[in-house]
Amino acid sequence: MKKCLSILCFLFLSVAANSEGFYDAILDYSSHINFTLGYFTPINSSIEGSTGAYVCLLTDDLTYDYYFSFDQSENTTLNEMLPFGFSLRIPVFYNDLLSTGLGFTGGYSTKSIIELLMGGYFDINISSFSFIATGGMSFASSTLNLGSIPSQFSGDPGFYQNGVFYEPGTPVYMTGVSGLGYGFGLGIKYNIFKYLYVECTYTYLSALTIKDYVLAFSNEKEFPNIPQPDPVTLSAASTLLIGIGFGI
Repeated sequence: MKKCLSILCFLFLSVAANSEGFYDAILDYSSHINFTLGYFTPINSSIEGSTGAYVCLLTDDLTYDYYFSFDQSENTTLNEMLPFGFSLRIPVFYNDLLSTGLGFTGGYSTKSIIELLMGGYFDINISSFSFIATGGMSFASSTLNLGSIPSQFSGDPGFYQNGVFYEPGTPVYMTGVSGLGYGFGLGIKYNIFKYLYVECTYTYLSALTIKDYVLAFSNEKEFPNIPQPDPVTLSAASTLLIGIGFGI
């Protein structure tokens, strides 16, 4: 039965792929996906948390001690170096006047914290202008660089656990996430050309708290049961994204 279904699917896709209408439909749909990159800045936001050093001790199966640390002020200093943000809208239904589907808007609030709004969107097109409304859930994530695994002695093969060596120089990260909040966004875009536009979007995000951090070696080995850094609380925030994007 599974073999027959596989053959039927293959035949259907083969016929569809050779159809001019199929390609036209794919191109038309792709052109209605909107992706924007640009300047992202909190307008009215504050972040509360410790600014001291965090130090974590891990002992491997050979009883060698490894210390990892970071400056918690990286999580509490509003971003001035990387004011980067994005928006992405994937239509479920569209025509020449409007589209609706899944929408995402986010950006960096600090050098290590990214906030994201994800939900539904509604886009009304009037001539070269479009007016966009987005609403849904929000959350925040923090990824901190703790350096790399140090070498304890000349020829050290690295941190050893459960029969595996993690060699010196392997990147070490700590990641924490918040619970879910809520948010909404209002935006306007103007098509400079058919598939190129400029966008300005205001987004409101509810207050969020980041905790429950996990330490990881280059995303291969995770250590969830570690001394926790202080939680970081992001106040309810208004943000602004100004950027250039691709799509109709």
